[in-house]
Formats: sequence, structure tokens, C-alpha cells
Amino acid sequence: MHVATSATLLRRAGPPSRARCGFAGYFEPGKWVDHSVVEHWDGDRWVMLDPQVDDFQRGLIGLVDDPADLPSGLFLPAGEAWLRCQAGQEIGEHFGILDMWGQWFIKGNIARDLAALNKVEMLPWDGWGRLMGDVAELI
Repeated sequence: MHVATSATLLRRAGPPSRARCGFAGYFEPGKWVDHSVVEHWDGDRWVMLDPQVDDFQRGLIGLVDDPADLPSGLFLPAGEAWLRCQAGQEIGEHFGILDMWGQWFIKGNIARDLAALNKVEMLPWDGWGRLMGDVAELI
């Protein structure tokens, strides 16, 4: 199920919910792949779930953790990915998708995560302003 749809359905059911845009560390070893998840408040904490990973996919990628309650560190919101790269804890070229990797890609996800936190869930290819320009300008 699409992340925006999941967040909307959860909100309708009652618990505060939000989409998050960032990077999953469970699709490709050594890579942080562009991805989105949903968080919902269970009364004590934000529970992170990946509605796009079913049992079949879970087996294919070897995800041992429950995608309905992902532990911290398997998914990095875009801002956290940026901070880790700036601190030298991660390498920017390990973040992206297909043939698009690097810190410039993280910047685009920061904007999409900010929008998602304000209940404006965007599609992965949505952008605006400088995000639509030459990627060399964003580095």
C-alpha cells in the first residue's frame, strides 16, 4: 500500500499518523535506498511501519524485523541522513536510488520529509523550485 494512503487511513482510524521520507537500509547491503514509511503514535511512542513490504518481499530482502514496527536505525529520515553525512558517520554516495546517489539526493528528500511532516505527502518525483533544477547546483 502507498505510504500516503496508509497515513491517511491511520489518521481516519484515530491515531496521529505521518509519512516520513528518507532512506531504508534493508533493500541493498551497504546502501540507503530512497524510501518512505509511516509513523503512528501508539500513546507512548512513534511506531514506524513500512506498508510497502509484505511477507513475500520481507523474505526476498531478508528483513528479519517486523515491518509493522521497524526498530530505530533501519530507516533514516532524510534530515538524519544529512546530519550523519555531515558528521562523517555515513557517505553521501550511499544514499539514493537507481543511478542517482549522493548528498544532492538527500537534500531533495529533506524537502519531501518536511512536506510530509506537514501532512503534504508528495510522490518521489515531486519537487519544486531549486529541487527541479540542475543537480550540480544542489551540491
